[in-house]
Amino acid sequence: MNRIGLTGLGAIVRRPFFLVFVVLAAIQVIQFADAGNAADLAELGVLAVLGLAAVKERGQLAVAEGTRRADAENFARILRRLSNSVSPDAIVTAIVDELGAASGSDHVGVVRRQPDARSLEATVSSPRTGAPPSRTYLSLAELDDPGRRDQSLAAPATDQRIADRVAARLRSDYGLHNTLAAPLRIGGRVEGAIVLARRTDEPWDERAVRLLEGAAAEASSALTRAYTLRDAEVRAATDALTGLPNRRSLDEYLALLAQRRRTDDRIGILMIDIDRFKDLNDTFGHAVGDHVLREVAQAIAGSVRDGDVPARFGGEEFAVVLRNPGEVVAHGVAERVRQRVAELDFRRFGVGVITVSVGVAVAAPGETDPVRVVDQADHALLAAKRAGRNRVAVA
Repeated sequence: MNRIGLTGLGAIVRRPFFLVFVVLAAIQVIQFADAGNAADLAELGVLAVLGLAAVKERGQLAVAEGTRRADAENFARILRRLSNSVSPDAIVTAIVDELGAASGSDHVGVVRRQPDARSLEATVSSPRTGAPPSRTYLSLAELDDPGRRDQSLAAPATDQRIADRVAARLRSDYGLHNTLAAPLRIGGRVEGAIVLARRTDEPWDERAVRLLEGAAAEASSALTRAYTLRDAEVRAATDALTGLPNRRSLDEYLALLAQRRRTDDRIGILMIDIDRFKDLNDTFGHAVGDHVLREVAQAIAGSVRDGDVPARFGGEEFAVVLRNPGEVVAHGVAERVRQRVAELDFRRFGVGVITVSVGVAVAAPGETDPVRVVDQADHALLAAKRAGRNRVAVA
């Protein structure tokens, strides 16, 4: 008897039914031995068939139970990986690693739209070969579906159709063969899909379908949490009025620079203050003042170099961190900011020319404390104010 049969028989032995079965079989054997009646022999045969059927059924139940247990363990492992992954990239890696191993797929593809992105990022991996993942970008049009406009079509059917179209695109781009797809739903709509692929034509069984659908649902929740957390972090580090990094973000950036600066790195700081801003608010109101702050912020951001970091320091004061500037470059950026602000047109609000004063400081060779450079730039700003405003002063 094979291992499954033994397992089934052992399970039967542990049940009261087995005792009843043994008693009935013993009675039939005794009756047949005494009388040799053909009817008794037939009943004994029926009992034997029933016994074998019970053993076989129990074996099948044991196999099914083992499969369910394996599925539950696979799914629990996927859940653990997803719960421990806080970034979207880590979530994608968890999906590829765990789902690929659990489903027996030759390839796993994760296609997702990142917030505010203009394309879909597709990551395709081959878990069995261990080759590095391949990344490509697809059009957002892959997520469009005319069925969304037809209210007679159920949302799940429409969502699955989108996932299947994404899978078809991956089949075409990567030469995949037999695919199975499930949609990734973020924020109430499909924002991507998970795709499994095999090289063989073997149909996907219900076990693989359940595992993929469960993994897609949990991955959707994990990505939603990750994007929500990232949005909250961005909002916490961004000035709501101007869209520039706020004081907290600037302080964290300067601390990071202090830790990672090389000995030959230099930083420059611009401290910028809108001249007579309090008078502007008192005369024209805070709504106009807010317009002025937003446009001045845009002018500053448009005047600095790539790699420089502008921020709202507080109130009507702004700061810019300059990466590796010489004193001439730092002064040139400061003058460009001053001129760009002076060219802004606020006549629609009845406001005349707005000007700014700028203080400039560049770290001396060997200077490792960015905060000290900020203080130097702040003192230069005060000097520019005292000298008549609308000018640049260098520390």
